[in-house]
Amino acid sequence: MMHVPLQSPSPIVQISCGADYSVVLLGSGDVYSTGNGSYGIHGCGQELDNRFRFAPVGYGPEGFFHHKQIRYVSAGENHCGVVDLFGNAFTWGRNSSGQCGVKQKGNA
Repeated sequence: MMHVPLQSPSPIVQISCGADYSVVLLGSGDVYSTGNGSYGIHGCGQELDNRFRFAPVGYGPEGFFHHKQIRYVSAGENHCGVVDLFGNAFTWGRNSSGQCGVKQKGNA
């Protein structure tokens, strides 16, 4: 077991673990990830290695989901999904079989 610090004043309210990464939902609605960044799992369009540190999912210092009122997170083997307060779903990561809900195959 290892403690991976998260620099945030908001508490973690949910965690979900994939094959070799984890995503957390903060009370603020922000989504952070840590671990292997294969398949674009950190949501920034690149394969980043975020082992041993949490970073916001998506582009920029605050991430894609800042102020989006995310309520649930779920991690698959190599893809993630979140649902916001209004029932909108967002998915990203490996999309080799259409598991992210888009027609184009590859990383979403």
